[in-house]
Amino acid sequence: MKNLPLGIQTFRDIVDKDNNYYYVDKTKFAYDLVTKNKYKQVFLTRPRRFGKSLFLSTLKELFKGNKELFEGLYIYDKWNWDETFPVIHISFSSTRGSRESLLSELRTNIRYYYNQYNLTYDYSKSIETNFSLLITEICKLINKKVVILIDEYNKPILDRVEDKIEREWAESQLTEFYSCLNELKKYIRFAFLTGVSKFNQVSIFSCLNNLVDISLTAEFGDICGYTNAELKTVFEERLTDVDRDKLKEYYDGYDFNGSKLYAPQDILHFFCYDFHYGNYWFSSGSFSYLIKLMEDNNYGISDFVSFKPLKTYNELLSPFSVDNLDFPVLLYQSGYLTISEKEVKNNLVYYKLDFPNLFVKSSFYKELCKDIIPIRYYSQSNISAYESLYLADFKLLEESIQFFFEGIQYQNNLILNDRNKFEDLNSIYISLFFSFLQSLGFYCKCESLTNHGRLDLYVRTSNNLYIFEFKIGKSDALQQILDRKYYEKYLGDTKRDLYLVGINFDVNDKNISKIEYKKLN
Repeated sequence: MKNLPLGIQTFRDIVDKDNNYYYVDKTKFAYDLVTKNKYKQVFLTRPRRFGKSLFLSTLKELFKGNKELFEGLYIYDKWNWDETFPVIHISFSSTRGSRESLLSELRTNIRYYYNQYNLTYDYSKSIETNFSLLITEICKLINKKVVILIDEYNKPILDRVEDKIEREWAESQLTEFYSCLNELKKYIRFAFLTGVSKFNQVSIFSCLNNLVDISLTAEFGDICGYTNAELKTVFEERLTDVDRDKLKEYYDGYDFNGSKLYAPQDILHFFCYDFHYGNYWFSSGSFSYLIKLMEDNNYGISDFVSFKPLKTYNELLSPFSVDNLDFPVLLYQSGYLTISEKEVKNNLVYYKLDFPNLFVKSSFYKELCKDIIPIRYYSQSNISAYESLYLADFKLLEESIQFFFEGIQYQNNLILNDRNKFEDLNSIYISLFFSFLQSLGFYCKCESLTNHGRLDLYVRTSNNLYIFEFKIGKSDALQQILDRKYYEKYLGDTKRDLYLVGINFDVNDKNISKIEYKKLN
């Protein structure tokens, strides 16, 4: 059985036969970019931990002409190995810390190539000037154009997104750094830049006026991530006893206008940790900056209840400002939302966005809940509610939900943002209840939700199915389920017990006042 390339982002290391790593062959996309389509300047956004760095490393070895590394791969007998080019590969993926730390690391990266070609780095000149000189001097020295590969082009901005002063400083530094690329295009054979998102404060899109954004191009939709076919072909020996339907429900579903995809981070860790289902991709990043941006852009928790925004092709690709962002687009580019459907309206194609899979959805709502309730309240209520739904223990369910609402900090911005939108708190209570159930990790779907208190939601566990109705005041929530026969479409599920659950909320006490339920045979 082959080894898992956990944390390996270097093409040379992955294909080294002595390491015996699994490798999903993406070299066809490299061939199509450079040879078939003959692109000169390319930009790609993909979420973190999706394989962007590995793809850049692949391009590096191709342009350097290291043919022996590609034996047995798609591109091996198609690439012109006699034509090689110098490669400048700069990555911002590991840059963190102070201003000086960022600048020092950037200088170190550039000096590495100065030393490689026996050139002299001029410390009296700026970083961007030395970068420009590096490109021109290499061309003069070996009489060949240069390949420029830049990974995570705007990560220094993302690292500083919660501090406006520091963020604006990073924006200024990066703009100056990239400004030379358009002026030097006659020296550049090929340029490929990647990032998680597009900020219009960084002017690479105006500096490089021939930059082709392939982020939503169907031909390159599968350039990163694992398709179902790739998963089955490459990892077949590890999938023997895996429930493929469950694997798809938990991890599949990313779509960038191509196939449905798995995040490599999820699949590799799933295999590594003895087939344990964990939220590996989600937990590998920080959610705090998104919470800050929600608050700064007046997003409340109720905005995410029926959260399936429609966006055009251009909207999904457009750069945005941190101070005036299109939040659903940011969530799409960051990987928290993905394309779920296409709709045509007035001859214009719209993309419906949704959470890619169960783990991303539940983890997203868990972070929202943790932001409005102290961790001890959330952790205890979460564990109790999970157990109660698995066991159909409604006394325990009532206690866990009550404990959750007791801990809510109503001064929190995510709540106050909602108060600014609605005359009463009814919709907030419904949104909180909905978000809490979404965070449990079960399959949970909101069928119908309005701002006037009507909630129709179902939750599916491995052994039970629940239909919830949530009411403010003394209205008979359970009777509404029965009268309107919300349950009929679920009667065919013979593998699970079906429960109808009515929950009443008391506005004065700010907590649930009653839970009633009925089991259907």
